[in-house]
Amino acid sequence: ALEALVLPSRVADYRPAMLDELTAAGEVLWAGHGSLAARDGLVSLHPTATADLTLAAAAELSPGTEAVGRLHTALLDALEGGGAYFLTALVPRVRELLDASEATVQDEGTTTPVGLTSQADVVEALWDLVWAGHVTNDSLAPLRGRLGSGPSRPGRASGTTHRARRSVPRGRSLSGLALRPQRTAQLAEPGAGGR
Repeated sequence: ALEALVLPSRVADYRPAMLDELTAAGEVLWAGHGSLAARDGLVSLHPTATADLTLAAAAELSPGTEAVGRLHTALLDALEGGGAYFLTALVPRVRELLDASEATVQDEGTTTPVGLTSQADVVEALWDLVWAGHVTNDSLAPLRGRLGSGPSRPGRASGTTHRARRSVPRGRSLSGLALRPQRTAQLAEPGAGGR
């Protein structure tokens, strides 16, 4: 709804590349504020210069909420120092933290092994943290990918709660590859691009 209805009604000749340019340059950030039906959620945009004034506080992570668990805690620990990670660097770091956590808890004799955490598990936990307001991305590509018609996991529907008419892709070459001015690196896991 943001890109199909809200922004086009407020910005003349709005194109998604405009917002991509602002987020990639660090001038605008987006934040999640709760999940909705399907794979959708509430999102807000903030100029980075005033984000400390306009951004809502992140949701409390407490038992009984979606964004609680050892994987979520390991993700927050990995991201705590600041900076940005591509998923390919974040997954091994989270596995290291989980292994260290598991060894400590096993010494106390109170846990069952976590096992190898998959990239898909990390992505789903990241989205839990996004909707709780703890994590964001430097691009809207993962959000668009998440809301697209990609594969869904058991118990989770794909797509959005709002159906928007899709525009025809521009800049097609004869080989069928999309030509775009912005970065388009796509990871194997849908909804996981950017940092």
